[in-house]
Amino acid sequence: MQDGKKSMTTSFGEQLITEIENSSLLSGLNVLGKRLLGLGVTLIVKRAGVPFEFHPAGTAPAVPEFCRLIVGDGQGQRRCMMCHSLVSLSPLEGNVAECACHSGVCMILSPLTYGRSEGIDEILLTTAGFRRGPAEPGWRSVLKCTRGLDINRHQLRAAYDVLPVLDDDRYSLALTLMECASKAMAEVGKRVLLERELATIRAAGPGRTPSTSTVEDELRAALFLAEEAVEKRRKTASVSPLVRVAADVVARHPSLPFTVAAIARAERISPNYFSNLFHRHMGQSFKHYLDSARLGQAEALLRDLSLSIQEVAAKTGFEDVGYFIRWFKRKRKTTPLAWRRTR
Repeated sequence: MQDGKKSMTTSFGEQLITEIENSSLLSGLNVLGKRLLGLGVTLIVKRAGVPFEFHPAGTAPAVPEFCRLIVGDGQGQRRCMMCHSLVSLSPLEGNVAECACHSGVCMILSPLTYGRSEGIDEILLTTAGFRRGPAEPGWRSVLKCTRGLDINRHQLRAAYDVLPVLDDDRYSLALTLMECASKAMAEVGKRVLLERELATIRAAGPGRTPSTSTVEDELRAALFLAEEAVEKRRKTASVSPLVRVAADVVARHPSLPFTVAAIARAERISPNYFSNLFHRHMGQSFKHYLDSARLGQAEALLRDLSLSIQEVAAKTGFEDVGYFIRWFKRKRKTTPLAWRRTR
């Protein structure tokens, strides 16, 4: 446990990650999951502007070779980032959700309700990938889902064959395991928050008021405890919760390869239903909304003269810089370079 002075010089998010990494309870749940199911639990941290990171959840990250092969490909990594960002759209049981991974396998994830700040976008707890159902249909799904990725198919098949297979009983046990891990993670967060509040009071001293920056940091941390209030606002809002959350996810990560099909799959509704729902509540198509978000990001990046047009294209989600230039010209009636020169 960190002392009060050190904890206050470390951001809430970073302290929370450290405490989860060293949690003895999560370590015990990890051991139990590996023994009973062959599944470990891993912490995933997404920081602003960089790929996600694997962190321990009590023990070393449980990342199977199958997942390492997928994220080893640049496009595969971007698809993984999209899956993680879409978990907030999945129907939750307790605080966990099954995610049908873009690669064709399954995971169970639990998002940490956390005030986005300090350069940390998301914190997720996730199981390793696993299989459900017969091997051959599952493998055909993997081949379909990973089309276009530069991955050795023989290595991928070997890694796929050793993934844990969960029948209904084992799957139910995996859900219970993740619910326990999610609650353990929430308790860690509450403890960190209370310790920081106490450290703030002690640091201020008698008759003194904590600094504005310290108060703001603690207010952001307090969002971690706001789950019920957020849910109540969602239920009473005029905009569909599914649409609002989807729009928020896209606005935060416009460079990721979002599609109507991927979002509809995460929400477990049909693509047509989601498209109609989005247009009804937002007054525009999902594609138009995504293009607008990407255009805004592209223009912000173009103002940074240290970035080349190719770098701007990549950071906006376009692997082909030529296509990015044509897309930008279609939207702004001028090329990215010409637009930059006028600003």
